[in-house]
Amino acid sequence: LASLEIEGERVVSIPHLLSLNALSIRYIEKEYRNGILYHHGEMVRGKAGYTAHGNLEKFGTSVLSGHVRRLALVYKSLYDRSIFGMETGCLCNRKPYPYYGTMVKDWMLGLATIDVINGTAHPRIYPIISTSLAYGDKIEIEGEQK
Repeated sequence: LASLEIEGERVVSIPHLLSLNALSIRYIEKEYRNGILYHHGEMVRGKAGYTAHGNLEKFGTSVLSGHVRRLALVYKSLYDRSIFGMETGCLCNRKPYPYYGTMVKDWMLGLATIDVINGTAHPRIYPIISTSLAYGDKIEIEGEQK
């Protein structure tokens, strides 16, 4: 099925399945910007942070990925610089799906940001604990800011 095409477009692809062309949305599978590789990812390791370490070893540059839906930020020092790996968490329903049986996946609710200041990337992760998200000196709890 992966090789099926209609008018030169792969049928089993994210752009085709989501009709991105009709919505004038450009799909980018991977992008390297400001010294960081942004991609969904395909590597899966057993625990939070392990996939980020694996991506650092595989790509040799700072990497942001979301495939494992865990939340982690890890660093590696090289001779002339430091690089980081991020697992960006998820904003999804973690209730078990029928095809998982009763198993609850090891997914972490949260999100990641990267501020680039004077060409230097500053990554941050924000876990959602219970129903609250803390950022700076503020805490967001189910839509109300405190």
